[in-house]
Amino acid sequence: MRLSTDAAIAVCREAAKRGLAISRIEGGIWHHPGFEARVDCIWDSSTISTNMQAAHENNLAAIEFIISEQPEHDTFIITASSVENTE
Repeated sequence: MRLSTDAAIAVCREAAKRGLAISRIEGGIWHHPGFEARVDCIWDSSTISTNMQAAHENNLAAIEFIISEQPEHDTFIITASSVENTE
């Protein structure tokens, strides 16, 4: 699913509450009627989130990436993975 900037940020904010950590964001530009993926707009998480606090911090970094890509990139695809709780 392709998301607008605001929707992508909302997904990142909600993800940790649902036991998810954002693992990859692929950004691009929306051209009616399609999405142009950009290789210069990819973010990969640098860590594996092992608890909810780590997932929250990871997801905040994902939000910062999305914000930093505005206004050049306006559409995002987000990949999330379950938090591996080792506590």
